[in-house]
Amino acid sequence: MLAVEMTALKVIFGGLASVRQTKRKARGRDGNAACANEAGVPINGNKRALHVRCRMRPVSPSARHTPITRDRVRHDRSTARDLGRKQNPGTTDSNTYNWETDSRRKGRVSGTKRAITAPEFFFAKQMSLDLFSEPCMKLEILQQAVLDSRDGITISDNLVGDNPLIFVNPAFERMTGYSSEEITNVNCRYLQNDDREQTELKIVKNAIEAGQYCLVIVRNYRKDGTMFWNELSISPIFDANGVVTNFIGIQKDVTARVLIQQQLRDENKSFAEIRVNLEQLAIKDGLTGIYNRRFFDVQLEIQWRIARRNNEPLTLIMIDVDHFKQFNDIYGHNAGDDALKLIADCLNKSFLRSSDFVARYGGEEFVVLSVGMTQEQAALFTATLCQRVRDLGIPHSASSTGYITVSIGFSVHAPLTHDHSSVLLGRADKALYAAKQRGRDQSFSL
Repeated sequence: MLAVEMTALKVIFGGLASVRQTKRKARGRDGNAACANEAGVPINGNKRALHVRCRMRPVSPSARHTPITRDRVRHDRSTARDLGRKQNPGTTDSNTYNWETDSRRKGRVSGTKRAITAPEFFFAKQMSLDLFSEPCMKLEILQQAVLDSRDGITISDNLVGDNPLIFVNPAFERMTGYSSEEITNVNCRYLQNDDREQTELKIVKNAIEAGQYCLVIVRNYRKDGTMFWNELSISPIFDANGVVTNFIGIQKDVTARVLIQQQLRDENKSFAEIRVNLEQLAIKDGLTGIYNRRFFDVQLEIQWRIARRNNEPLTLIMIDVDHFKQFNDIYGHNAGDDALKLIADCLNKSFLRSSDFVARYGGEEFVVLSVGMTQEQAALFTATLCQRVRDLGIPHSASSTGYITVSIGFSVHAPLTHDHSSVLLGRADKALYAAKQRGRDQSFSL
């Protein structure tokens, strides 16, 4: 198991091959494995690590592993200051030292100089000793970090068919309930169970085929069948030839976060529905579901101004259910409410234009507002409304017809500059009163 873990760490952090390659680049012409600067401090020649190449001399292999202690730090800082004074005797900054950097390879001096301070000098030596002198210690630390990570870490072999897992850390075992022996050398699609119709899985598949990084949240299932939300990120590992040899996967159980987000979305949806319902309650009649008088009053003023500006006629129709008080006394208020709902629905379905609407004016009275209707059209239309209500066939023993009927008064008026909307409303109300006086179950206009 230790060998597998060490191999996995090599994949994650570049492997020992990269370290050996770096050491080979650091060797000078004489073949020594390391070099030292003029202060006698071992410094690796890797340009990627230090970005500078100083004048070097060979040192013994044992000097490469000199431990970093407090006394050694003090000595290095003191040496840097002394070198600064020797190199720049006239400078006021005793912590400055001129390094001769080489932009070419194999230690040839280019003559370009740059001032490097004592802290940079010490940091360069510390980086050399820390990164390249103690590789085994570093692998042990990295191994402990991977094994103690709270996130699941996996490594798959992209050079083998079906991209099987070759390493999983203990956090992944705890997260999924599977042991390392059960899930290595096989593809990890078993985590999806039968839930494989997920858009995110296609994103992962495309990323693997393209050798790219991706981050998704997928539904995964533990060994006992329980579902959890997994935030999965995969990253490709390339070899020296640019071939993707492995993929590193990082898994996080984000079930709690996803559930909270879903709850917030549901609450926001509920708030939106509540807001819509409140808005509807403000303009709709609670019993019949059509517009209420408040909304009608607002729309009457708006449509009146539009009709006056466009010089168009505006038609107002007032409708009253005949003998409705007697209907409630005979059949009860519940039957009366049901009758009003049927009549309101019948009237509302009689208008198709968006500019026309029906509203409950109060009690058993309804009102209709229409734009652009002539007197003849209004007369024909209101007569049709009376017939449609009769066709509902709602029994009413107190009615002369034996069914519920309505009386209608309407007024068609083209608003003038000095007119007010109350003029149209007053004329329609008087016409309704006249229709009742004339025997009900009919329409009339003054």
